[in-house]
Amino acid sequence: MFEHLVSHHHNLAHAKKTRVKFYGTLLALSAFILLSAFNISRGSISKASDPINDVVVTIFNNPSSDIYQIANKTQQVVVFDFIVKTNVDKVMLNELNISAQGIDDLAILDGIILYHSQTQLGEIDVVDGNLRIKLGNYKLDKGNNYFYLSWPRANNGISEDTFDFSLEQATSAIVSYQGSLFTPAGDFPINSQTLQIIERGQFSAYNNLPKDNFLAVAKEYSLLADFSLTSNGESASIEKVLVYHDSSIADKQHFYLWQGQEIIADAWSSDDGQLIFELNKTTVVKPDHDLSLQLRASLNLGEYDFILADVWAKGFVSGKQFTLSNSSFLSNILVIDNILQFSDQSIVQQLNNGWQTLFKTHIDSLGDARLLLYKLSWSIDDFAVELEDLELWINDQLYDVNLTQSANKIVATFWQEDLKINKEGIDLVLLAKINKLDSDARLQVNLLTDQQIIAEDNSQNNLLWSINGQMYNSHLLPGLPLAPVILE
Repeated sequence: MFEHLVSHHHNLAHAKKTRVKFYGTLLALSAFILLSAFNISRGSISKASDPINDVVVTIFNNPSSDIYQIANKTQQVVVFDFIVKTNVDKVMLNELNISAQGIDDLAILDGIILYHSQTQLGEIDVVDGNLRIKLGNYKLDKGNNYFYLSWPRANNGISEDTFDFSLEQATSAIVSYQGSLFTPAGDFPINSQTLQIIERGQFSAYNNLPKDNFLAVAKEYSLLADFSLTSNGESASIEKVLVYHDSSIADKQHFYLWQGQEIIADAWSSDDGQLIFELNKTTVVKPDHDLSLQLRASLNLGEYDFILADVWAKGFVSGKQFTLSNSSFLSNILVIDNILQFSDQSIVQQLNNGWQTLFKTHIDSLGDARLLLYKLSWSIDDFAVELEDLELWINDQLYDVNLTQSANKIVATFWQEDLKINKEGIDLVLLAKINKLDSDARLQVNLLTDQQIIAEDNSQNNLLWSINGQMYNSHLLPGLPLAPVILE
């Protein structure tokens, strides 16, 4: 019996011991798990970085290397743009300091505005040559934030000079995150495109011809005007040209506007005296390149005036329309049945002893009638040269003509036998027998023209010719004067 009791007691003690061991193990395991969790938690905190070190803000742009021209008085011009890129939300842009180079008086920039996309930002103060923009805590979006300076009205105070804007260094932009300031990244200085204010386009015109009144042949396609346009500012594309014509052109006559060897526009005469040429090709006028244009037509007998009244063009920079600064008289044309035409002819320009060509030209009769030539004159400017004799040849034959030399002038007169010039024309050559005195000898020959309308005293005219009994000098002949002949 006692053995049984002892045995039972022993079993109870063993069970109790087992339970204690189990609960001890369980408690230890729980403590281990708890401690492990605690240690893991403490480990994650100890390894956390400062949040500001995870923020990356980069400032950049990609300006063109070309000069960006701005037309004077242009409205709302973007003069500087850049991007602020962030990798997180809630980055704050607090202040910008933008340097302006090439502008002596920053007061002309009054009213310049900073935009973020379409949002206008902060007031701009000028401090130590910089544009200081206080933005407070302006929140940036994650990703690219586009900023730009807009100039409300380009001022001519810096016309023709170049200037630019820049963020000189990283500290030019004050950036913060969660109340802490930090330095943005970027390839500083970050510059704008080089800028230049130019005058808004306006055309000036001038006449290319040596005189603005001359003869033309009836019902012959003739040059009526030759003029050039130049831009006093930006380059522009011409759209229309307005020419006034004499009201005496009552019937419809066809006019053409040429550029070089190409017709670029045409127009018909009208009762209101306007020729409106609408250009059929892109025609550009640049500030440093004159554009030469020619007016041509076939006219009836009469006298006509032509005036360049206006030019309409569109500026490449401003995109605005601009016109001619002032009208320009082009020509007064007297249209008759026939006129003389002189053409340059090349000669050997080496000066030698003996007989030598001094002057050579081809003379045409423009029109159907025959012309009569009465007088030609040349000026002689010589150094160390002596002319011993003179001859005039026409169509490769010696011509019997009265040739006289006095001082520095040679005169040929055809009063005894009129020199007839038909439509085929003639080749005329003036020769001289030369005594070359030394190696520095030089000779210049010019066909003399007339500066005024024909004088009653024939001796006062350098060139005389007639058609149908009407006498003319060279004053109204187109194509004169010819280039001088220089021999040395």
